[in-house]
Amino acid sequence: MPQVSIILPTYNRLRSLPRAVQSVLGQTCRDFELIVVDDGSSDGSAAWLEGLKEPRLRLLRLGGRSGAARARNAGIRAAQAPLIAFQDSDDEWLPRKLELQLGLLQASPAEVGWVGGGYRADAGVVSSAALVRGSGYDGELLVGAPFVTPTWLVRREVLLDAGLFDETLPCLEDWDLIFKLADRCRFRAVAEVVLVRHGSEDSLYADVDKRRRGLEVILERHRRRWQAEPARYGRWHAELARLHGLGGTPALSRQWLRRGLALHPWQPRAAALYAASLCGRRVLQRFSRTRLAVAV
Repeated sequence: MPQVSIILPTYNRLRSLPRAVQSVLGQTCRDFELIVVDDGSSDGSAAWLEGLKEPRLRLLRLGGRSGAARARNAGIRAAQAPLIAFQDSDDEWLPRKLELQLGLLQASPAEVGWVGGGYRADAGVVSSAALVRGSGYDGELLVGAPFVTPTWLVRREVLLDAGLFDETLPCLEDWDLIFKLADRCRFRAVAEVVLVRHGSEDSLYADVDKRRRGLEVILERHRRRWQAEPARYGRWHAELARLHGLGGTPALSRQWLRRGLALHPWQPRAAALYAASLCGRRVLQRFSRTRLAVAV
């Protein structure tokens, strides 16, 4: 039985898939299985994977496109190892990712069920000192950024107890699951950068409509998390209003802005966005694309 099962869902990502796969196969820790879940690709991804002849790689082919959440869940259910890690088909693990995280998990108390790490993206390095300490990270949960899925190493039993990824969510299903995991185990993170995020234009997070619908669910389902942080909760309402602005719906944008300003009145950017919404759909869309409208 391998020590870690790595789940990598993919859909028509042959251009970036080799980099993602090779970054896993090149890990200094080699006691793992890599389960690539092909979510109905038509670009030759499956043929390329089969041509690797890699004994640690298992290809799980789904009948048709079902989405990242369902693909990851299928991989988890097929996994043999007690620990689960995730990779995305457009990202790149650094060589010691598993080695560092396994060392930290083994040195941690049994109640630690999730280990993360820093990552590098276009905007710079994202990391969390609170997660490295293993305490005081409740505020980080309300941001979401330190918890991107390809940094995870998590105990399979905790994942199963949390109910896996919500397959009804169009986006942000990883943030939703992080909240559920936080109720069941403690978190820690290695201080090192373990991932390079390259991103793709066709990612779920880049889809404004899916991100809007996912954020609506998150803000409602997990609102108790923000009880002690009304200002931060208000800013997320303003961000949701901006997403509605990008979609060209002034009335819905104003609706969420009113809620956000009631929670946190001092939001100059939200007030500016509200003013833009009164100027019509096109003005609202243009303003929503600028940094002046970003509240979080």
